[in-house]
Amino acid sequence: MLILSGDIDPITPPSWGDHVARHLPNSRHIVAPGTGHGVMTVGCAMRLITQFLEEETASNLDASCLDNQARPPFFLNNAGPYSPIEEDSDE
Repeated sequence: MLILSGDIDPITPPSWGDHVARHLPNSRHIVAPGTGHGVMTVGCAMRLITQFLEEETASNLDASCLDNQARPPFFLNNAGPYSPIEEDSDE
């Protein structure tokens, strides 16, 4: 069993993944830093999922590719991410 959690997920926090992993033999819980709900869409998570499905085990997954995952920018609207520098500019 592969269990993915985002470290800033308010809906299903990593502690829930830890709890599930304790009750599933051969499971692996990977927590992605700077990530909320929906880990599979960030960074290399889809590659990890594909590898898991192909190899049928989570024990060989190298999840270090998620170590430098940064929190995504905050969007106020569809125009793009919020930038306090641009908003505070007098130009």
